[in-house]
Amino acid sequence: MSASFVTRVLAFGSVCALQVGCVPAILQRTPHVSGHVIDAGTHRPVPQAQVKFRNGEKPVALTDADGRFDLPKTHKLTIVVLLPLDRFETFSLEVTKTGYFPAQVRVHSGTDRTGDVQLKAAR
Repeated sequence: MSASFVTRVLAFGSVCALQVGCVPAILQRTPHVSGHVIDAGTHRPVPQAQVKFRNGEKPVALTDADGRFDLPKTHKLTIVVLLPLDRFETFSLEVTKTGYFPAQVRVHSGTDRTGDVQLKAAR
């Protein structure tokens, strides 16, 4: 984000906050998620499986030789209305690998780890 964009958003947010009760805020776009992808039949690690958020948000991770992955959290600058709302969202991860059926995992924004994700072989 450019500095001038951030300055304009903060200025607009200050006016908005004074008039209608909202403020500029940097919110988490996607949570930090790490985990381990294993073969459902053998319980062995699945290397080079692709792990990504289903909503198309970046980043995308590939599992390492031990089946481990790590997706860092991302943020967005937005205007937030000051209401007592639950700001936790649920995200879906999609895990794919050639030769396996895709798997989907639901993750809450306050969660850092998914645990084991099992892929079933497509044979």
